[in-house]
Amino acid sequence: MFSPGCQYCGNKDTHYEPVGDQLAMLACDTHKDLAKRDARAWCHRRGIVMFKDAKKEPLFVLGELRGIDLKVRRSSGEVQAGWTLARPTYESPCHLENTEGIWAIRVQNATINLRRGMDVADFKLSLPEGLHGLVDDFVAKLQAGFYKAENDAFLAAQWADDPAPAPAPAPAAAAAAAS
Repeated sequence: MFSPGCQYCGNKDTHYEPVGDQLAMLACDTHKDLAKRDARAWCHRRGIVMFKDAKKEPLFVLGELRGIDLKVRRSSGEVQAGWTLARPTYESPCHLENTEGIWAIRVQNATINLRRGMDVADFKLSLPEGLHGLVDDFVAKLQAGFYKAENDAFLAAQWADDPAPAPAPAPAAAAAAAS
């Protein structure tokens, strides 16, 4: 257990920034931007992109993927229609995840009561050819690091807060000091 409060100063938390399944950064009003940065940096290091951020990308805005019938490539290789983007649940919020170099998004098929990951590149199976460039651009952004800027800022801030360790004394100086 932990005691709720801002993870930066300990004051009462007023904001939470989700970072995955049932996990969030807590922050006060003063530190909510840091929580957002650090949550995204955490996701970057774990190969996760929150759907709330991904849905702002042109593929989701212009491709109008919400509610359309998706075609999914099954493990057998068969392409099956009747899938939609999964709706989040308490146990399974929607996010994209990198597993062994493949970026997947959760989809569901209500007819067979099944949820699974779908390779993001397979959106091309469901979209007109004119929108395939949006899929390629989105996959490239995922592979380059969707939250790379936030991770870089987190690391820079971490190094700024931690002073560099003092250099070790030269062996001759250490021996002279010991005698």
